[in-house]
Amino acid sequence: MRAQTLPAIHGGESIDGSSLMAIHGPLVAGDARKGCPHAPSRGALVVPVGVVDYVAVIEPRMPATIPLRRGGNGDIPGRVAAVEIPELSPLVAMMFAGLAGLVVGSFLNVVAHRLPIMMERAWRQQCADLARQPPAALPAAEIAFNLWMPRSACPDCGAAIAVRHNIPLLSYAILRGRCTQCGAGISPRYPVVEAVGGGLSLVIVWVLGPTWQAAAALPFAWTLLVLSVIDLERQQLPDALTLPLLWGGLLLSLVRVDGGVLFTDVGSSVIGAAGGYLILWTVYHAFKLITGKEGMGYGDFKLLAALGAWLGWQSLPLIVLLSAATGAIVGIAGVMLLGRSRHVPIPFGPFLAAAGLVTLLWGEALMGRYVQWFL
Repeated sequence: MRAQTLPAIHGGESIDGSSLMAIHGPLVAGDARKGCPHAPSRGALVVPVGVVDYVAVIEPRMPATIPLRRGGNGDIPGRVAAVEIPELSPLVAMMFAGLAGLVVGSFLNVVAHRLPIMMERAWRQQCADLARQPPAALPAAEIAFNLWMPRSACPDCGAAIAVRHNIPLLSYAILRGRCTQCGAGISPRYPVVEAVGGGLSLVIVWVLGPTWQAAAALPFAWTLLVLSVIDLERQQLPDALTLPLLWGGLLLSLVRVDGGVLFTDVGSSVIGAAGGYLILWTVYHAFKLITGKEGMGYGDFKLLAALGAWLGWQSLPLIVLLSAATGAIVGIAGVMLLGRSRHVPIPFGPFLAAAGLVTLLWGEALMGRYVQWFL
């Protein structure tokens, strides 16, 4: 009777030797079979080829447990490989995520436009309070200004935008990018953000499947998207977004589904948050000490801390490497190809956000390729 070794068995559970015996019949001790060229050592259990091609090596004084590894998240201790949402097909999940991303993208445009204005007004109010001066008077229509009020309107003529003109992507195409009242052009940023929101949501569900990981990753990605837009336009990363993102990642590490965490465990999340902040804090002060200039803002520290809280400290080297490399490439290309001054600052937030999303979706595959090619 011949025995051979299988390189791997894919699955998500663990079975012990008694379970194998119950399913496949008696197990034969390989080292007792003299003359067999495949006889293993260290007390390995061998199942004959006629029953099942498998060799399970049992470490001495360890429980006879055979882990069935699978790719992706299952390679991380304690992390759930894929916790599917019951009775939800992948196609339906992708369609729902894409539509939700379009709708949320429309709202993210509102946030990207109004949140910096709200922050500026709050700062002016604080300055006026410190100086004991009354704040500048605002028009009555602008006194109630937040993410919900007043209604969206054309920035040129002030005409309110009808509900039928707020349909993501479709309204912009029908109106040909112009206001119905004054004909002023509408910024292409609006359909771009909507399209990116929908496409990004679809990709997340396509990669992660209809799982609870995907459900948690969607708000994570939407927050990174609006942060990137604000940073590109205003060079700001508001605390109103980075801090909830940070706390959300820390709290999510407490959630366990089917005995495993969604993205990372509590210890890795806490260390990731602290480490993410300290990495860029150190770079900032070292750069300032050498050049006398500020190379980045504190919002970048908080954003990397949030990414570390969501994905764990193990993800930080890849995030920093990807964001720094892409930022350097874009910066050099801007100077050499577009003639931009090298003294013009480049927002670093979008590169951090993109690196965080790439690490979330394909980080393990990238690290596996790196180890395969270079180590």
